[in-house]
Order: sequence, then C-alpha cells, then structure tokens
Amino acid sequence: MKTLLQELLILLVVQYIEGACEAGWTVHSGQCYQYTSDRVTNQAAVQSCVLKAAQLMVIRDEQQNDFIKTFISGEAWMGLHLPESQTLWQWVDGTALGYKNWNTGEPGDGERCARVRPNDGIWFGIGC
Repeated sequence: MKTLLQELLILLVVQYIEGACEAGWTVHSGQCYQYTSDRVTNQAAVQSCVLKAAQLMVIRDEQQNDFIKTFISGEAWMGLHLPESQTLWQWVDGTALGYKNWNTGEPGDGERCARVRPNDGIWFGIGC
C-alpha cells in the first residue's frame, strides 16, 4: 500500500531559452517551473520530467526556496537525493548540496530522497 509520503506532487523545472517558457510553465530567475497536482512516486516524477525534457527542482539559495514555497500548494519532490553507498547529498544535475533548509532532525536514516513543504519551504527526507 502506498502512503502519502511515497506519493507527492510534482514540481518540474527546465531551463528556458530565448526568454520565454512554454504554455503552462512559469518563469522565475531564468528557469521555467511547472507544478502539477498529480500524486506520484519519486520514480514516476523523474520519468515525467524526462518526458518533458525537464528535471525535478534544484534549490540553490533562500530566494529560490522562498519562491518554491509560495508556488506549490502541497508537498513536492525535490531533485535532491543521497546516492547509494555515498554519504553526501547531491542534486539531480550532479552538484553538491550547498544551501539547505532541512527540518530539525532531517534527513533521517535510510532516507535517500527529499521533499519540500509549501508555505514554510521546510525540507524533509523521504524514502525513494
């Protein structure tokens, strides 16, 4: 049985070219964002991104996190994960985690994916 923690909403991000996003996308600081109310697993969220030539969101700083927390209306997958047999979290684009906004005690043991909460932008670890 799938739980709410395994099925979160999707926030897709894609770099935009020529100053405009496609219909249904929102531009912010040089990136196009699309948020859907579909509840899916992390694997399905990643696949949805691939089909749209996008990726799950990468949050580089507090200003971007502030945008995300107001843009989403439910918990959403982030493009942040802890690769198997590694100890350092990294973004889907391969960059290391710099800015972070983890809730106290997060991420927990065995959690290898991450989600962000609306309104306050707090991050939580979650199983993939």
